[in-house]
Amino acid sequence: MSKTLQAYFPTENEAESAKEDMKNYSVTSASVEEIKEDKDLSVDAPDSGQGSATEAGANNDLFFSNETPTGKQEENADPEHNEKHFNYVLSFETSEDDDTELREIVTKHNGAMER
Repeated sequence: MSKTLQAYFPTENEAESAKEDMKNYSVTSASVEEIKEDKDLSVDAPDSGQGSATEAGANNDLFFSNETPTGKQEENADPEHNEKHFNYVLSFETSEDDDTELREIVTKHNGAMER
């Protein structure tokens, strides 16, 4: 059974690079689109040791580039950089039961995904 996922990135280059890296996995219908200015996704990243982050005004948990797939922040995370602006979305379908490796690709390219 396939599922549709979305990953958010600050730049088109990062989104396209992640899309390219996903070619080695069971990913189909991958497309990168610019997020319209009036729909800018600004998110508040949690400080180290605090709860999970959510998209501004929403209740969806996002997976951040300074977190591991288990939700723990990396040691080199910058707690002062608490706001991220995502201008591009990478939408794709996958049949991967465990999407951990795909999330790691998103992380590698400074992106975020819904949990």
